[in-house]
Amino acid sequence: MNTGKGNRAMPSHEAVELRFDVDRVIVALKDQREISVPLLFYPTLQHASVKDREAWTMIGKGQGFHWAKLDLDLSTEGMLQGLREAIPKPVRRRPNIAKTGRVTSKRRVVMV
Repeated sequence: MNTGKGNRAMPSHEAVELRFDVDRVIVALKDQREISVPLLFYPTLQHASVKDREAWTMIGKGQGFHWAKLDLDLSTEGMLQGLREAIPKPVRRRPNIAKTGRVTSKRRVVMV
């Protein structure tokens, strides 16, 4: 598809296959290219068993990959851009002082 200035529009990045090497994720694209991304970009996959890594399904027409057991989705576009898996830090919750009777600061807690 021409863009009007003689340039061709960017092809859609549809994946057709996914496989793993020792320390890499390799994605084959519809246009015959392959991309290889370090597993360390995706800690969930890096720490998963081989069986769990291999249990993926394609999202749409190759827009990404889904691992149900790992609760993980990766987009083909994100992998092409080198985006890493974002794992939010756990929320630190302060204990309920009224229930525990513990002091969490310099203030004194008195149970009545």
